[in-house]
Amino acid sequence: MSWGRRDRSDLAVEELLDAAGELFAEHGIAASSMADVARAAGCSRATLYRYFANRDELRLAYMNREAVRVARAVGATVAAIDDPSERLTAAVLGSVDHVRRTPTLAA
Repeated sequence: MSWGRRDRSDLAVEELLDAAGELFAEHGIAASSMADVARAAGCSRATLYRYFANRDELRLAYMNREAVRVARAVGATVAAIDDPSERLTAAVLGSVDHVRRTPTLAA
């Protein structure tokens, strides 16, 4: 997918995704436009479109980043659990808890 290219500034992408996440939590994903995200990030729409071709691509990139964050957090939490059944149960419950505690994901 194009949003995963390595040739763009990681910091710029993170800042754009952070701004998008705040808007998603505050107004909902469907109500957050590209213009809103650009304004919240303090950049032009042209800059935003340089990194994300459209709103769907932005949403997908945001969800991918957050899924990776949740997986890392939960993985670290359950790493010490030896029993596979207990580890799976803890991972599922930990994932749900993490999503519920994170306003941008709960949105």
